[in-house]
Amino acid sequence: MINDKNQIALNWQNPFLGDVVSSIKGKKPKSLGKKSQSLSIPYINIKAFETGVVDEYTDGDKCQICGKDDVLMVWDGARSGLVGRGISGAIGSTLVKLETKGLDSSFLFYYLQGKYKYINKNPRGVGIPHVDPNILWKLQIPVPTLAEQKRIVAKIEELFTRLDAGVENLKKTKKLLKNYRQAVLRDAFTGKLTRKVNHKDTKAPRELPDGWEWKPLESISDALGGFAFKSSDYSNNGYQIVKMGNVRMGKLLLGNNPSYIEDVPEDIIHKYLLKKDDIVITLTGTKNKQDYGFVSMIADENKLLLNQRVARLRCYSSVSSKYVMLAMHTKEFRNQFFASETGNVGQGNVGMKSVREVKIPLPELEEQKQIVLEVERHFTIADVVEKEIDEAMKKSDNLRQSILKSAFEGKLVDTEGTHSTSSGQAKHAKSIEYPDAKPERKLMKAAEENMGYGIPGSPEPQLGTEEIQAGAWRSRGKIQAGASQEREWYSRGYLPHRDRISLLQSITFRLADSLPQSKLEQLEEELKDWQENRAGARRSQEEMEISRAGARRSQEEMEISRAGARRSLEEMEISRAGARRSQEEKEFDVERREKIEHWLDSGLGCCALKHPEMADIVQETLLTFDGEKYRLISWAVMPNHVHVLIEPHISLSRIVQSWKSFTGRWALAHSAKLGLGVPGNALWMREYWDRYIRDGKHLASVIEYIHMNPVKAGLCENAKDWKWSSAGIHPKGTPSPSLA
Repeated sequence: MINDKNQIALNWQNPFLGDVVSSIKGKKPKSLGKKSQSLSIPYINIKAFETGVVDEYTDGDKCQICGKDDVLMVWDGARSGLVGRGISGAIGSTLVKLETKGLDSSFLFYYLQGKYKYINKNPRGVGIPHVDPNILWKLQIPVPTLAEQKRIVAKIEELFTRLDAGVENLKKTKKLLKNYRQAVLRDAFTGKLTRKVNHKDTKAPRELPDGWEWKPLESISDALGGFAFKSSDYSNNGYQIVKMGNVRMGKLLLGNNPSYIEDVPEDIIHKYLLKKDDIVITLTGTKNKQDYGFVSMIADENKLLLNQRVARLRCYSSVSSKYVMLAMHTKEFRNQFFASETGNVGQGNVGMKSVREVKIPLPELEEQKQIVLEVERHFTIADVVEKEIDEAMKKSDNLRQSILKSAFEGKLVDTEGTHSTSSGQAKHAKSIEYPDAKPERKLMKAAEENMGYGIPGSPEPQLGTEEIQAGAWRSRGKIQAGASQEREWYSRGYLPHRDRISLLQSITFRLADSLPQSKLEQLEEELKDWQENRAGARRSQEEMEISRAGARRSQEEMEISRAGARRSLEEMEISRAGARRSQEEKEFDVERREKIEHWLDSGLGCCALKHPEMADIVQETLLTFDGEKYRLISWAVMPNHVHVLIEPHISLSRIVQSWKSFTGRWALAHSAKLGLGVPGNALWMREYWDRYIRDGKHLASVIEYIHMNPVKAGLCENAKDWKWSSAGIHPKGTPSPSLA
């Protein structure tokens, strides 16, 4: 039994739900079918209840009728306990109508919305779950006066309206990101990302840039259909069978209903075993719906066998597998693919012959690799924004429950006869934050103007990267559900680090002698003086504040006073992690960082990385672990330091350590031979700089900074001329044997 007795509104009653609510079970009528003269009353089945779309009608004989103001609940099935508004018609057999005694029907509706998870997770029955009456009717519902119920309902609906508007705009932004990705792919496979071309015809075959050719898949890969493994041979372990359900666009979901097989003939294993960088595509789905043709890539050789209705492409060495996979994501490819669809009304299929004949535009291998890097760079921006949107969408559900909880604790509106003040309740209601619709509207407008999305007859879309970054990013964090912040801050010296998986990080690590001892001592002395001056000023400020207050103040108030009433998001995160940094500290940190960067660009120390072979080794090391330990976005190897931008898949400190460990050993082993001049027995400085990416604008500026660093240091005139940088789209070659 749940007791919702309210400690704030003492005049509220708390009856059992069964004392103020009764239910009427729906029935399945004898006469049921499409709408006609005799069957004119809508039949409210589960589909009509959830979507509002009525597809069955009855004559009303022996039916229970409901109206649009009634409250309905799903009584039977997986969604048992779900409540919704009524529809004028006959109640379906899996639903009940709830009738109230002295309760506003909307007040009851919102109360039961907040109890759905509890009711649903405590059903009665083994096969088909049902609402347990002992659970439902023994809930104690807080009941204020009828007038107060209506005020609470009005406030809930006001807040929900704002919440729904924000969620809807997040959905629009997510749709815009999908269009953005398609624009990137279109520009990539018309040559726009790597050449100054302008092709408006996107139908295949179309005019291609110089040096490009239309190539059927059979000419650039070994294409193979899967084997019909028998389900009766499945076991609990062994080789996993890659089925259609495991393949989604750009994703291989091996955890989706996995199937295994042990006793497999050697010739079958040899023919159908999937290897790293193989491309798989599904060949069957619903005809005319294009709900298949999903493409993904095998990341690791992990005892995977190809099942029937899934095809495998193994690209030849003259072709980039990633390039081909991206080409298979385009609308151009899918239009060709589905043009060969066969099958009956229910099922659609595309055969292997048709797959082999589909053509893609193919440049030389080096340009293929350039295109892959450019597409991944643009996609990284979209991925970061989309991840933030998904997190906000999840938090919206928690916020909805938080609003309902506050409502039935008497915290949303002024209550009668309570101990708490109305101003406190108003403050609580105002403290709830919702998604802001304005940034999304601005983003949509910019997208329509700059990219042509959603406007019939509009010109060919441009990428509009900055608007996507800046506009969509502002949608993150607008939904606050009281989720606790992660604590991932730490320090191994005087540099703070934030180590969190999937958080984009800009990293700088440098040679041990890139900052001479005199420079380090200067930095330490400046830091010591600054800390002493700041500590003295802070003590004086605190004494003044305590003197002004003249009264006892809580620890929380003291912390707010010390930090200032307005603190940035970054300062709050650091404060929660136990490393509060004031605005003055941040400014000092920026000044110190700029000074170090100036010294680094001056080329101090042995500058071992200026040796081409050493720079190659460092660059190959970064590229070798791309896609395994992290996602490599941009980089620049300078004579005495390295800039890298990654999305880590493991601990950041482990990643940096792996870079330093291998390259350090290699450098010490070859120092004398190559004349690297590495002093002592350490190549790298122990510490490293890392800075997590705050938003899309920050991401773009960091990439620009990394690419322009060789130009700024006078090493080249054009960023793309620097061989050891992603600005020149330096392709990832075959890793050296020592790296492998």
